[in-house]
Amino acid sequence: MSFSLSSLDSLHDAAHASTCDVLIVGAGPTGLTLAIELARRGIHIRIIDQASGPSQHSKALGVMARTLELLEPSVSAQMVEQGLPIRQAALYSGTRQLADIAFGERIPSRFPFVLMLPQNETEHILLARLAALGVQVEYGCTLADLEHYTPEKVEATSAASATAHAGSASNVVLPPHLRRPVSSNSATTTAGAAKNAPVLRMTATVNRVQSQLTGDHTRTTESATPSADPLSTAQERIHAGWIVGCDGAHSKVRHLLGMDFPGVSIMQDFALADVKVEGEIEQDRLHIHLHQGQIAAFFPMRQGRHRVIIASPERNNSQESSSQEGKVGSAAEGTARDISLAEVQQILDTCTGGQFRVYDPIWLTRFRINQRKVDHYRAGAVMLAGDAAHIHSPLGGQGMNTGMQDALNLGWKLALVCSGRADASLLDSYNEEREPVGRNLLRWTGWLTRLALNRFPLFAAARNTMAPLVSSRQIVQRLLARALSETGIHYRHSEMVMQGDSWKHGMVVPGDRAPSGAAELDWWSREKHVLLVFPDSEPALPRPEDPQQWDEDERTRIPLLHRIADSWRPVINMVIVLPDLPLMLPEPRPNMLLSDPNGELRKLYGMERGGYVALRPDGYIGFAGGLPDEMELIGWVYRQFRIPSQVQ
Repeated sequence: MSFSLSSLDSLHDAAHASTCDVLIVGAGPTGLTLAIELARRGIHIRIIDQASGPSQHSKALGVMARTLELLEPSVSAQMVEQGLPIRQAALYSGTRQLADIAFGERIPSRFPFVLMLPQNETEHILLARLAALGVQVEYGCTLADLEHYTPEKVEATSAASATAHAGSASNVVLPPHLRRPVSSNSATTTAGAAKNAPVLRMTATVNRVQSQLTGDHTRTTESATPSADPLSTAQERIHAGWIVGCDGAHSKVRHLLGMDFPGVSIMQDFALADVKVEGEIEQDRLHIHLHQGQIAAFFPMRQGRHRVIIASPERNNSQESSSQEGKVGSAAEGTARDISLAEVQQILDTCTGGQFRVYDPIWLTRFRINQRKVDHYRAGAVMLAGDAAHIHSPLGGQGMNTGMQDALNLGWKLALVCSGRADASLLDSYNEEREPVGRNLLRWTGWLTRLALNRFPLFAAARNTMAPLVSSRQIVQRLLARALSETGIHYRHSEMVMQGDSWKHGMVVPGDRAPSGAAELDWWSREKHVLLVFPDSEPALPRPEDPQQWDEDERTRIPLLHRIADSWRPVINMVIVLPDLPLMLPEPRPNMLLSDPNGELRKLYGMERGGYVALRPDGYIGFAGGLPDEMELIGWVYRQFRIPSQVQ
């Protein structure tokens, strides 16, 4: 079911409040990805953004393999069609080549490249997909306030739901107006209630730019800009079950939560330029030149252009400043003084020995790098994602991808909670799984930036000596490829994954990315979990009749898993992997039987002796174990989901 949530003809008058399951604040790649994940699962959402319309700047450029794997196939295909695949990178010290890395050969993915696609084009593709789902972004809307939902003429929020979000794993101390006691007299929530009436937890006050007021309807034009003038804005109160801040480094959601944003600002001038380059430079390779604390990096784009990023030493010689909040912008925040093409050319001449001339710029901007992250991504009924939760050096091209993968991790979990098929405690795993990813990202991008900017001669000499030796090793190139492509991210530490007692070495590891190639198979569902059953022999098959008519002998010889799997269908697609398809099918009939005549799938998952593998909608292993682990698997399923426990 799709919802057209931002059709401006259907908005309430400012004196009334509307409701939704999820309010998303921010319509960059992170917010749009989350909106798609929720909308395609039938969740009632709204998505707002303070900008007057989609960004026209290229901003982030690289889309990594893991992001492309997790997006819907049609979206990924469109991105690949419009983007420029890059499979190699070269590192130089001045004009001397230090390393040549063919990472495309070492990325274990059907997308073995870094896709160069400007962020505005990425957003355009995501906006089109979201519109196809019946959802439009509400531009010109600024979040003004957040408070807990306190209805006057509606029953109170349930104690069960309030307990779930008040007792989250987050240790964030909320401002007083966001703290809410849990009433022991509140009614309990029934599974599936949110499908008809959202369980409301938060109220957001939104200021909307007005271009025209007609009766009870509010209209906003794309050209409108946010204003404090009361004659040009209207206020709306939105009651939501959950609020997700995807509103960037200056996040208003984070500010209203009173969250610190600790970290450092790297006090060095950076700039980027989208230009054409004259000189011998390949269009299918990244080029990075380092010289005495200065950087000149070339990233190919379509239409014969390059994104050029330069860095030069700060005049005051202070490299870092630390603060809890400071003047925080994006990881690449613009500074007051614009950059000229002549200044870009000057740094290029210094770093490359005058090999290249840049001309015909379409975007020039100067920025500073911030390395910051919140301590917790969830505070009760509010979550943060993307730059609102973490910002870091753009070296490595991980920022936009990490935000989109935040959304892909959160989306399916939030959908399960909103539909009443999982408890709100499932959302604690969002912080548990994604916060370490952000922490590790800040660590290695910060290290990479300091390595590139170091201007001490002895250090540079050691780097120039070691880089060719280290980078030529196969294991180093594989590690670099996995880090760059983000295919090495795992959630082994998560409490939401489980390894059966009969797990053997060689089997897939719970929390790891599903083996390469898995996403290409027809049975992999992006809507629900998939349970792969690898029997050690052909499973017992009952007569294809109503299970209520099975005699006792038939009932006992059918595995318990098969007897209860029918009740799992709303959340799990069960697939039995067999050498050949049987003539008679088991009842309750599994969602699909899969023929694996050559045993390739068994080898891929390490299940030659049989076993169980549960794949999550985000392409990670949720459970893995041997055939004796049937009861552990069943217990894991019932801890994950709200499923009736009746057994035939």
